[in-house]
Amino acid sequence: METHDLDSLIRVIRLEGGRVTSAKRAVLTVLLESSDHRTAEEIGQRVRQLAPEVSQSTTYRILDELVSIGLAQHTHLGRSAAVFHLVGRPHCHLVCTICDRSVDIGPDAFEHLIAEARRSAGFIVDAHHLAVSGVCAECQLVVGHHASNHGTTATDTTGSKSQRGAS
Repeated sequence: METHDLDSLIRVIRLEGGRVTSAKRAVLTVLLESSDHRTAEEIGQRVRQLAPEVSQSTTYRILDELVSIGLAQHTHLGRSAAVFHLVGRPHCHLVCTICDRSVDIGPDAFEHLIAEARRSAGFIVDAHHLAVSGVCAECQLVVGHHASNHGTTATDTTGSKSQRGAS
């Protein structure tokens, strides 16, 4: 996995002609300290702990800039808001439809799907934006759901019944 430090990220911003502000440093610091993917709102909350003067709209603008120059990526995982992370090794996401947990997995796990999409549809899959929904192993144990039960009713962790179908 590619490693980052604040100085190398700042160097890239400057090489791309960007200004390095205290707000940008705060957003980069939050992304560097994050071991997982965070929503823009979560990033903004943490940024305001470091730099209270930085507004949420400034955080959004900085995240957009980081994405546009290739330092960060955003991904839509299931029903949740887009999440952001620094660019690193290519990976896909497995998203549990019960607990919303996301697990990173290498694109090799989807090699056949990616190859078939290209062969049959001429479609090039962007593995960074690939999210596959299903039920994680832990939730399968908790709710008695099995991976082959697509379209069946499962009890979620609150005890209520929910209809889960293949989507």
